[in-house]
Amino acid sequence: MDTVSKIAKPVLCAAGHVLVITSEFYRASTGSAVVMRNLLTQFSPESFTVLTRDVPAEISAPISSEIRVVTVRTDPPFTRRGERFWRDIAYHFIERRIRKLVRQVRPVLIFAVYPSLHTFSAATNAAETNGVPWVAYLHDMLAESYRGTKYEQLAEDVQSRMFSSAAAILVMNRGMADLYRSKYSVECVPLEHGFCEPIAATLKPPPAGPPYAFMGGSIYIVNHKAVARILGGAEQAGIRFRLATPATWTSLDQYGIASRTAIEKVHYVARKDYLAALPNQHILTVGLNWPDESSTSEDELGTAFPTKVIEYLAAGRPILVHCPENYFLARFFREHECGIIVSTRDVAAIGAAVKTLLDHGPEQERMRKNALRAAQIFSIDRISKVLSQTLEEISRPER
Repeated sequence: MDTVSKIAKPVLCAAGHVLVITSEFYRASTGSAVVMRNLLTQFSPESFTVLTRDVPAEISAPISSEIRVVTVRTDPPFTRRGERFWRDIAYHFIERRIRKLVRQVRPVLIFAVYPSLHTFSAATNAAETNGVPWVAYLHDMLAESYRGTKYEQLAEDVQSRMFSSAAAILVMNRGMADLYRSKYSVECVPLEHGFCEPIAATLKPPPAGPPYAFMGGSIYIVNHKAVARILGGAEQAGIRFRLATPATWTSLDQYGIASRTAIEKVHYVARKDYLAALPNQHILTVGLNWPDESSTSEDELGTAFPTKVIEYLAAGRPILVHCPENYFLARFFREHECGIIVSTRDVAAIGAAVKTLLDHGPEQERMRKNALRAAQIFSIDRISKVLSQTLEEISRPER
């Protein structure tokens, strides 16, 4: 007889079945898809159904067969041309599909996830039409992302309906919650990106060998200028730089990065390999552009919290942050005293911070210990409990 019993996972909501609507669930390399897979796999698959968009097999991630997933096509089946116009039409079909699914699974609530405006709008309409309580989960800013585009008015309308009809609004960090409170007088619940791996309780010794600064993740319009300055600071400090990024040398060259001589570009096939490499870096770095350096809105930049930061904190290595001092990213590191923040665009100041982090003294050890403590905020156990408690509270009969 097997003496090891399988531990049953908790239900997503004690009141009954939940219909989760998220545009990204299958896509392998999309951040919102990773967030939702990490989160939902903490719960009993019998307690929820996922509606998501269909994606080609070559870019999809494996999903447990225990999870009930219903897919809907949102891209034209015959061509990639005219895709944005197709989505303007397709979201009406998505809404009808949601209504049909509501009749089938009879959910006690709908959990609508936004980074896709059309899918989120369809979920909002279906929830209101069917009279089903619903909860919004915003991975990014909503109306702010569409200012100056053809979807500006639609985004404003969807956000207004969310404010008036959602039973609760969850956001990806406290910076977003603070902005919605100050700008719209709306209260939100922070539900951070959960970190699924164990978080160490003690520090590892500094790595041997010549010192390197390191950055992982994408380089694009929200951080390319900041990354270039960080690289310049590392050069001034006399150390090499490792980049673990999907960006090509051609795209890096467009940002003025590839021409630098002190860069080593690395690639990790598996997440476990990437996480194992982080504690072996001397300095971990993260940056965000200033508002005048990016087409991204200041509200979005100011509330951004790159997912790489969570992995950095759990690695327990010295961290360099380069962004304006009023951004939530800088505020987080100030409050938790878990890194050095450079809020000037002076490359020499970045170089000085690099040298300070290489000292391996008591102050650096204190910051590293604080980083491990701050990482506990993102423990998937804590995040999943916040979610289930929030859903249970809004689905109680006395509401």
